[in-house]
Amino acid sequence: VTYKLLDNRLMLSASILDLGFISWKKGVANLPAQGHYSFEGIDFDINDDDLEQSIKDNFESIEDSLHYTTTFNKYKTGLSTKALLGAEYSIRDEKITFGLLSKRTFLNRRIYQEITTSVNFLPIDWFNATLSYSWLNGRFGNCSIGLGGLMRPFNMYLAADYCPVNY
Repeated sequence: VTYKLLDNRLMLSASILDLGFISWKKGVANLPAQGHYSFEGIDFDINDDDLEQSIKDNFESIEDSLHYTTTFNKYKTGLSTKALLGAEYSIRDEKITFGLLSKRTFLNRRIYQEITTSVNFLPIDWFNATLSYSWLNGRFGNCSIGLGGLMRPFNMYLAADYCPVNY
């Protein structure tokens, strides 16, 4: 959904993506597993050939500690629903815009928040550029750049994400 205000200089937007679930009914094999294993290292002499046997013994210990059952029950998996809210303000006859985007992802009963700010340049009809800075995974520091050009019949893009902001 988009809504324009202030003589079309301010555009507000909202969307919801991946709302729902997947129902698994046919060809389902569930393998719930549990176990406990403590790795305490491998002792070997560099001159002996017992390293391979020590590794095999460790894998066998892991295998012995793991207990699982197989069931064939149908089930449902929720999608990672995303809610996006955005705002974009334009100046200079829509040649420069400033954007703000909030994205919330709902996954496994947790909420993950991302916020991105951007400055977009559209000096001529066939060329555009953008700079953005984001707060992702609980911290700031993601800078991105992008260039776009319409060179008929091709639409060309050059973009870089996760550009370093310090060295």
